[in-house]
Amino acid sequence: MGRPTEGGARRALDKVDSLNAWRADSVVLTASEMASLIGAGLDPAFRGYMDSLQVGLEEGRVRIEASFDTSQIPKDLLGPLGGMVDNREHLKAAGPVAVSEPGKAEWRVDQLTLGSFPFPRDVIPRLLERATGSRTATIPVMIPQGIRAVAIHPTGVTLYGRTDRP
Repeated sequence: MGRPTEGGARRALDKVDSLNAWRADSVVLTASEMASLIGAGLDPAFRGYMDSLQVGLEEGRVRIEASFDTSQIPKDLLGPLGGMVDNREHLKAAGPVAVSEPGKAEWRVDQLTLGSFPFPRDVIPRLLERATGSRTATIPVMIPQGIRAVAIHPTGVTLYGRTDRP
């Protein structure tokens, strides 16, 4: 697990700059650098609901854990669970991340737990669509320009700058 650190986003961005300036074909980010990059790249409105952000790396997947402010979530969005959640709950979410266009990635959450309640996998897309007001069940994440593809491993996240990814 990695946590955003002071200077972590800068180190990650310096590595990304090497994809463009030095023509490196790939760079590897640590879990803490990835946490810093995710924290900086999440929609500020969504990021404002979280504190104590942690990022875990799994094969092909990113997992976040955070203390989540549920007080602004409409209780009907959570269905029967709405009456049982506290104003602050532990949130766990996991899924693959893919670059969708220059400067933008999409995180497809396929595991979601709020407090001690794991949401059924088939409910998660509808829940995210309603929560984000979007027609997609992914969470957009702004990423630096120059990243063309992402490979996630427990040991680090490889960012590719060229389209001919190995």
